[in-house]
Amino acid sequence: MLALVLAQMAAGILNVWLLAPIFMQLVHLLLADSVWISLVLLTATALAVEEEATEAADPSPHPARPRPRALPDREGTAGGAAGAA
Repeated sequence: MLALVLAQMAAGILNVWLLAPIFMQLVHLLLADSVWISLVLLTATALAVEEEATEAADPSPHPARPRPRALPDREGTAGGAAGAA
């Protein structure tokens, strides 16, 4: 990646020095595309590795949560209308 960035900078300096002939402009654009493609691939790889590490640490997609307790009704029994029948 660093080599691509340095080559891109050298091509840009050479463009200015040689008053940008067409061939050098094409090389400069090719290097710019290569820098962006490598940056996208590097980011995608980093995100994929992070996701795999997260899945390895916690294989369940949604950790189990404790069920909420039923609130007591007015008579003091849990479950509301269950005692009314």
